[in-house]
Amino acid sequence: MNGKLSWKMALRQLKAQRHLNIPFILASALMFMMEYIILSLLMNKYVIERSTTLITIVQMGAIICTLLAALFVLYANNFYQKQRYEEMGLYSILGLEKRHIRSILRKEKIIQTLAMIALAIPGGHLFGSVVFLGLNKLMHETGTTLMEYPLRWPIVLGTIIIIVAIMGLCTFVNARKVTRLNPIELIHQQSAGEKEPKSKWIITLLGIGLVGYGYYIALTNTQNVLGSLSQILLAILLVVLGTYALYMGLSIMILKFMKRRQNFYYKPTHFFTVSGMLYRMKANAVSLASIAVLSTGILVTSGLTVSLFRGMEEQVNSTMASDYTVTDDGTEPATKDQLQQVLTKIKQQVKTTDETITEDLLVAAELKNQSQLAPLDPPADNKDANINAMYYMDIHSLSDFNQLHKQNQALKDNEVLMTATTPVLRQHKTLTIAGKEYHVKTLDQSYLSSKLAVDYFLLVLPDNVSLTDIGNYYYMFNREMEKLPATPAYSLQFNVSGNKDVFEKNRATIEKDYQVSIDSRQEAQKLIYELNGGFLFLGIVVGIVLSIGVGLMLYYKQVSEGMEDRENFRIMAQVGLPDSLIHKTIHQQILTVFLLPLVTAVIHIGVAFGILRTLLRLLAVRDMTSVLMNFGFVTLAFVIVYGIFFILTQRTYYQIIKPKSLAAREE
Repeated sequence: MNGKLSWKMALRQLKAQRHLNIPFILASALMFMMEYIILSLLMNKYVIERSTTLITIVQMGAIICTLLAALFVLYANNFYQKQRYEEMGLYSILGLEKRHIRSILRKEKIIQTLAMIALAIPGGHLFGSVVFLGLNKLMHETGTTLMEYPLRWPIVLGTIIIIVAIMGLCTFVNARKVTRLNPIELIHQQSAGEKEPKSKWIITLLGIGLVGYGYYIALTNTQNVLGSLSQILLAILLVVLGTYALYMGLSIMILKFMKRRQNFYYKPTHFFTVSGMLYRMKANAVSLASIAVLSTGILVTSGLTVSLFRGMEEQVNSTMASDYTVTDDGTEPATKDQLQQVLTKIKQQVKTTDETITEDLLVAAELKNQSQLAPLDPPADNKDANINAMYYMDIHSLSDFNQLHKQNQALKDNEVLMTATTPVLRQHKTLTIAGKEYHVKTLDQSYLSSKLAVDYFLLVLPDNVSLTDIGNYYYMFNREMEKLPATPAYSLQFNVSGNKDVFEKNRATIEKDYQVSIDSRQEAQKLIYELNGGFLFLGIVVGIVLSIGVGLMLYYKQVSEGMEDRENFRIMAQVGLPDSLIHKTIHQQILTVFLLPLVTAVIHIGVAFGILRTLLRLLAVRDMTSVLMNFGFVTLAFVIVYGIFFILTQRTYYQIIKPKSLAAREE
């Protein structure tokens, strides 16, 4: 067979099998569109400039997305090819050699690959741009400067390489299958059933161990935000791997246990459901585990995204309670007299209210012996510094705290007001600060600021304690690793009533004349929306990617099972089983398959809530009551969407099964 003829046969077969070919190309292209969007974030200016941690998260997301895309395309390809084994067997009987069949299949895959590239690249960029523009609209277009979405050719090339690699793997699998089977086996392969799988004790125990250890990390993690990140990634990896192992091992053992219970098994609906799932579980385990992992990912990303969006205004209020804040410009620490002069100058231009000049000290310390805040060791002398126990301290004097927050708190010489970003830190009854032990009086969390996206203590000391002395105790290090005292900083806060235009025109002049920096609440709001806008974009894109993955896998799963079960249900109808029993069996089987991943995802989310709180602390979102409500709302919404998936795919399954059943009745 010459090359021209094989190309003609490949094109003809693609056209003849368009009812299988078009859905396969469209579904795979959708997955690769999402792959393009995830990869584009790796070169996004916002992601690069935000932090190295975010880059790591996006890289991990790109790896997971690639694996899921490969898994889905291989799963869909297996279903697609299984419907064509009879056709390939007939080719062999009619005289085509296996190398000719492999050539035709290879050319079909080349055409499919080109079609996917033509759809995935433009579609991915267009869809990513639409999401980006929609988010900018939602964010009042404050994130445009940081969140660009350009077309980058390295990303295009990377996506093409991934598509070619995955489709090449599909071609290899198909060719290997054709080579191994003879023509008669190919003809009967389409209707071949699965053998009863054996119990897999080793895989089951491995799955229990992986998920158990991942849960243990999630439930017992008490480290600070910086130290928790590596543990969070490890816990996620363990739970994902453990989920696959449990579905491949434990699910078969449970079904076999049900089969051994005669009072349960030998009931019509249970008999058909359990036996059908048992013989199919070997092939179903990976797809069910994938759906469970995808569903968990949807709940995580959607919950984090909603919590971040709803918490942004709170971050603004926490960061800038007043209209303006004046601090030093970084050249020299501002003095109280200097800020008083600035305030006098500002009052000449605009009417101000609620003016306060306060002093605070921001230093880092290591938490030792549960309650001792000790100075950090020099990095040069301690290369393995205990970052897990490092916390910042935002220290204020009592009078300044009362003035700033309009409070009337009182302290004894050995008492300190304290609140912190985590429940574990807030449980301290005593704290040793600068070598002196203080009894703790707990403050409300509402006093915490969003300026620090790390775990820290907010401390209010008696007025007779010098913040300068505290700064000398908790030194810092310069580039030469020399100790430097931590210097307290003064700041001026005030509100403006009336027209701000005059002050805004002269603001730069005041900053230059007095060597200060004047920050406005409006600018802080814009900056917070810019910074968090990228996270929202990432969350929306990842949520859409995973949702499409779940929908496509559910669709292909039900279609492939419908094709396999059609003959079985036709035989059931022929031997006299009523349609009502057949429909009840189908409903119970589909419902069980749908509920397993959903229940698994909800359990994963419940256990991982502590880890999710840590991630949100990294984003300076600390209202856990609101976060819990957000995750509850997201879970409820997902259950509704998942239920819609169930109804649609169940209807597709019935459409495949029902015609054969009715035909059998008519015979």
